[in-house]
Amino acid sequence: MLARLRSLLRGLLRRSAVERDMADELRFHIEERAAHLASSGLAADEAAQRARLDFGGVESYKEQCRDARGLQPIDDLRADLRYAGRTLARTPTFALLAVVSLALGIGANTVVFSVVDALVLKPLPIHDPARLVFVQGDGGHPSMSFPHYRDLRDGNRSFDGLVGYRISPMNLEDGGSPAVRTWGYLATGNYFDVLGVRPALGRLFHQDDDVRPGDAPFAVLAYDCWTARFGADPSVIGRTIRLNRTTFTVVGVAPKGFRGTELFYQPEIWVPMMMEAQIEVSNPWLENRYTWNTWVVGRLKPGVAAGAAEADLNAIAAQLGREYPQTHEGVPVRLTRPGLVGDLLGAPVRAFTIGVLLLAGLVLLAACANLASVLAARGADRQRELAIRISIGASRGRIVRQLLTETLLLALAGGAAGCALAFGAARALTAWHGPVDFPIQFDIPIDVRVLLFACATSLAAGVLFGFAPARQAAQTDPNRALKEADGAKTAGPRWPIRDALVAVQMALCVVLVSACLLSLRGLQQAATMHLGFDPSHVGMVGFDLGLGGYGKQDGAAFQRRALDAVSRLPGVQMAAYSNSLPLSIDQSTTVIYPDDLPEPRLSEVRSATRYVVSPGFFQTLGVTRERGRDIEWRDANGAPRVAVVNRTFARAIMRTSDAVGRHFAYGWRADPIEIIGVVED
Repeated sequence: MLARLRSLLRGLLRRSAVERDMADELRFHIEERAAHLASSGLAADEAAQRARLDFGGVESYKEQCRDARGLQPIDDLRADLRYAGRTLARTPTFALLAVVSLALGIGANTVVFSVVDALVLKPLPIHDPARLVFVQGDGGHPSMSFPHYRDLRDGNRSFDGLVGYRISPMNLEDGGSPAVRTWGYLATGNYFDVLGVRPALGRLFHQDDDVRPGDAPFAVLAYDCWTARFGADPSVIGRTIRLNRTTFTVVGVAPKGFRGTELFYQPEIWVPMMMEAQIEVSNPWLENRYTWNTWVVGRLKPGVAAGAAEADLNAIAAQLGREYPQTHEGVPVRLTRPGLVGDLLGAPVRAFTIGVLLLAGLVLLAACANLASVLAARGADRQRELAIRISIGASRGRIVRQLLTETLLLALAGGAAGCALAFGAARALTAWHGPVDFPIQFDIPIDVRVLLFACATSLAAGVLFGFAPARQAAQTDPNRALKEADGAKTAGPRWPIRDALVAVQMALCVVLVSACLLSLRGLQQAATMHLGFDPSHVGMVGFDLGLGGYGKQDGAAFQRRALDAVSRLPGVQMAAYSNSLPLSIDQSTTVIYPDDLPEPRLSEVRSATRYVVSPGFFQTLGVTRERGRDIEWRDANGAPRVAVVNRTFARAIMRTSDAVGRHFAYGWRADPIEIIGVVED
């Protein structure tokens, strides 16, 4: 009895749902007919009445379905969208889940594409960027000596110009205000002319301004620096400022949005290269062929291929190798894409971002496969509705179009939500600053290209993953569907496409979960790997004695006083100082070789990083000493030069694990240095 009552209630509810679906379907087609009649010239009331009369029976309805195919496309689309919106509104949970799933997939792809677009695809914002190239060593070394740059600049026949530049910190003083730390470029006089940059205010410096050392006290402000530090005051042109205690005249302001020639760096000031001695106090290197710290970009002449220009520069490099075998022999050059210090950052950034884009694509595929699977399941639940629509005259093409419209509406809503997520993530990435004393900042805009990518991704997701479920639903047999609705099940295939979608989802999830686990494992290993020192519970403070105006003796006395003061602070167990720290950006390297090579060539030497440290440095950082002794205060003040080296240095350079007592040279024609200790790497 209860079972019969339950069956009766279920039948009543099913008939009620069927009647509602039929009413919605008939109302939809009546509205279409009325719109069609109104477009032919009938008044709105008359068109509505005529449409209702036309639907007096199934046969007239079938004729109407055939006539409806002649609707204007825009009216047809509007009607499809209106009905799709009403249909989705009746299932808000399904619509919300579908939109959220697509938003996550499309948002992830959009933000990753915006990063790839900003760092890999989009050229530098300068005039004719396609002809700009970065000049680097064939081994990936990004810099060269300034005399080397000058020889390439003056001897080539393939470039409209080669420019040299270098990132440099500067202490800025304006009037009586305290000095503030800024970062800028030392750039050759032809920098702005070769790049094709025009000033926003005043003028830029030129090659004629940058001829003799110390003769070009000019400064060009970045647009953001001008607005933030000088209040966008037009009278700043001609004003004198002090950079590293040297007076400079502001001659111009760079255009808005111009950030120089490196994408990761946002300078505030440009200064001519000939002022290097005033900017990098106590470190003159303009005429030193042993100091390789100048980055070079060039603009190819029209019609000159990169390969021909590279051969031209290598011919000059070969001649320099014969003239200066110690510093230039066997150092060919190679041209590459500018913006990320050539291949030094460019190659790993491109590989990383493209890899992340592929992973984001897999996330989107998983989201789309999930959407297609849910749509297929929803199509199975809508068999009665579709059967009724087909029975009363709707064509299968019409069913496919309507279901595809619903899918596209979901995809566009997911795309809009994904763009909102991507916009927030891009703003966060743009505002992010690395935890270093260096202005690392990437400009990740959400521009028209990114929005077009998001729109295309949304449409592709809607069409590719909505068409198959829509077509499968449209192939419903109305007789069997209606019989099944009344409880009479018939044999036959049950949505095989859903099985395929589930298999695709599982395969994508396995790949994504495996990639995530591998990434987490790699991250854990990177976070817990032994670095050769222990950075926990270590604090750091920095100062620049050269910029502070200290000489060698005064600077050494200041360092000693600062070390003593810090050592007496409560809670400090040990303190030391060094010119740099492992894994920091500011590293000083030069050539090294055993003392049994009195006149080595460049191909016979290696390169090592140098740290000038105080006693207690290794204990403060938790570095294990393996052999010999530590540096002591008696090793300073005119004592013989000594050094502590790491394990790899001893084995690779001195060719022994016990290098204590051996000697090596650090730099060209340098006095021998005695090794007094060996520490872990």
